[in-house]
Amino acid sequence: MWAGFTFKFTQQINIYYCIHNKLPIFVQIFIKMITDLVSHIHIYKSLSPNLASAIHWLQNTDLQNLPVGEVAIKEKDIYAIVSAYNTKAMTEGKWEAHLKYIDIQYVISGNEQIGYSPMNEEYMIVKPYQDDKDYALYEVKNGKFFDAAPSNFYIFMPQDVHMPGIEILQKCAVKKLVIKVLKDF
Repeated sequence: MWAGFTFKFTQQINIYYCIHNKLPIFVQIFIKMITDLVSHIHIYKSLSPNLASAIHWLQNTDLQNLPVGEVAIKEKDIYAIVSAYNTKAMTEGKWEAHLKYIDIQYVISGNEQIGYSPMNEEYMIVKPYQDDKDYALYEVKNGKFFDAAPSNFYIFMPQDVHMPGIEILQKCAVKKLVIKVLKDF
């Protein structure tokens, strides 16, 4: 049913469209960022070959027993970063964006908020883009925040501005997986 399913990343899809076109009702796509239930992640394999490989790895790995650190998946094209930390106040968060890599962010345990805003040329650059680390920091005034828990995942496309690791009501211990996927479309 989902074979060949693709998105135009600039197209907004709302809940009405999802219901009437039989897409998962929980899918939320705003410009480029994708969030959905982890049980639906297979749907997004058709977006690119590298995303398909990353999602296959995510689906076939014992995430609970992954040690903290970096895991090579496909040379420099795809790798995972497993982190353990306590969430922080929104005032301590940093808005970041990447140019080369797509982020698949998945909370293995705990919960946090993740901020999102589409790239806007009016955003002030707080830290210029660093090619070797593939990120820049921005000042964002109108971001939206979403709850991230083990039931859902987030895909941030290059240049999507996001702020991970934010507490929901109080600080929380989190174990999180971020798969870095080289953009190949």
